[in-house]
Parts: sequence; structure tokens; C-alpha cells
Amino acid sequence: MRYVPIKTSRCLAAASLLIVFAIDMVTPPTFVADILYLCCMLLVFNDSSRVIRLFTVMACSLIIIDVLLFDLKLNEGPTFWANRGMSVAAIIITSDLAIRFRRLNQASSLKEQQHLEDVQEILYITSHRIRKQVANIMGLTDLVNTYNIILTKDDLKKHCRYLSLSANELDTIIKELNNFIEQSEQEKLQNDLLNPRIHVTPVVQHSASKKREVA
Repeated sequence: MRYVPIKTSRCLAAASLLIVFAIDMVTPPTFVADILYLCCMLLVFNDSSRVIRLFTVMACSLIIIDVLLFDLKLNEGPTFWANRGMSVAAIIITSDLAIRFRRLNQASSLKEQQHLEDVQEILYITSHRIRKQVANIMGLTDLVNTYNIILTKDDLKKHCRYLSLSANELDTIIKELNNFIEQSEQEKLQNDLLNPRIHVTPVVQHSASKKREVA
């Protein structure tokens, strides 16, 4: 489906409403053109909630104007007026559903963005902070295991201190990573309880399974 700019869609929707209003005025009462108002509003369903409400009011107002200026002069039966009422109700209900669906999509997008940021933070911790300490430990162990280098007791103690510092720092980073993942899972669970209809792929949950494997 080709994307239509918001301003263009608004202009097209407004022009379509006026055209449908003109058609509704000149057509016989037996031909109910109210459904065409709903088709015109489809052009702004990707717009903001305020714009959707505005065009809903405009569509319903045009129907009421047509009723007051033209239809009241025609002594039509109750079926005709029932159709008019159902048309107005259908426009209001459809626009309300569109607004609710838009809000759900926005909430889902925000959750996905938050999960993406969490995953990026986890990847940063893994690829930088943890890798740095692992590299330090591997470098020290390689130095100690080098046979052509004679190390004194003082050298061994110094290397052991460095190993201890790197190991403690690695332990601290892993604890921070565990706390970060647990907090992300709790926030996700709370959001799911508040918005049970929104489904987001549990990316962080997959990272949490890796955390348990590391533990």
C-alpha cells in the first residue's frame, strides 16, 4: 500500500466528505449514502486521535445538517430514520475503535523500543565490560604460563592481586547484569498485567535464559 502524507490525507478526507455530502443531498432518500462518510474517514485513520475525532464530528454534523435541511421535509418512515441513526452510530463506534487500536500500537511500539534498549545495554555490558576483564585474566594467566620467563614470588603475588581485582570486577559486573535483567523482566511483567492485550516478543527473556546458563 502506497504511503500518503498526513497533510494530503487530511485534505483528501475533507474534500471527500464535502463530495459525499453533495451526493447525499441530490440522491433519493431510498439511497442512503451515509456509509460513504465512513469510507472517507478511512483516509485519516492513521492520523492522530484529535484529527480522527475532528473528522468524526464533521461527518456526523454533515449527516445531521442533511437531515435538518432536506430529510425533515420528506415524510419518510421509521426505517429511514433508523438507518440514519445507525449510520451515525457506526461512524462514532468505528472512529473510537480506530483510536483505541492506535493507542495500543503506540504502547506496543514503546514497549518494543524499551526492550531493544535493554538488549543493547546487555550487549554493551557483555562486549565491553565483561570482555575487558576476561581479556585481563587471560593475559595474566598466559604471562604466568610462559616457561621462558622466570617469575619471583613478588611477581607472582603482584599477578595474583591483578587476577583477584579482575575476578572481583567480573563478579560485580555479572551481578549488575543479573539485576538489570531481573528488573527488566519485572517491568515487562507489570506492563503485561496493565496491558494484557499487547503482545511483544520477549527478547529480554531470552537473555535471561542465557543468564541462568552462565550462573
